Amino acid sequence: SLNSKGIVYEDLKMKDSAVYFYEQSLKLKELIGNPYSIANTRNNLCGCIDSEIHPKKSVDCFEKLIKNQQQIKNYEGIVRSNINLSIAYNELGDCTKSLSVLDSAIALESLIQNKNLLTELYQKYSYILFECDRFKEAYIARKKYELFKDSLFTIEKEQTILELNEKYQSKQKEEAIEKLSIQSENDQLTIQRQKLFITSIVSLSL
Repeated sequence: SLNSKGIVYEDLKMKDSAVYFYEQSLKLKELIGNPYSIANTRNNLCGCIDSEIHPKKSVDCFEKLIKNQQQIKNYEGIVRSNINLSIAYNELGDCTKSLSVLDSAIALESLIQNKNLLTELYQKYSYILFECDRFKEAYIARKKYELFKDSLFTIEKEQTILELNEKYQSKQKEEAIEKLSIQSENDQLTIQRQKLFITSIVSLSL
């Protein structure tokens, strides 16, 4: 499919070719009208547009993508798109709009379970506030970012401990099973020897 060709060219770092196929794919999907498919292809397209080189094109793409994502209630997607849209506006030197779209993303915080995404959001929010000379607010946003970052570290640490514990218990079970297997083999050998001994005694007594 056209979208698949776009993915191949994107993987090959041939962004211009990837954009061409994504755009062609998007035209067809808009005719069909599947909102999920449209959002998926437009997301691919927006990701291939370099906001440093083509900030206006990037802004246009992400604004349309956000509308698609709102239609299908993809809240994580909306937040990610707002982060990228903010970057594009910042490239254009539009501080007000850059902060506005991040404010829209932060308004969705209660709907987002992805801690990595929220960490990224507040990191970007702090940076843009600083760039816009709103230093006090930048400091507050930075503290929020650090809270999420610390929370992520704690979660990762707990996950690592859990995985190590599971591996340790699994190893213990394997060792226990191996010991039981060896014991069972030894028991079988003992039984066979006893049978052989009894058979020999019986044979001698005849």
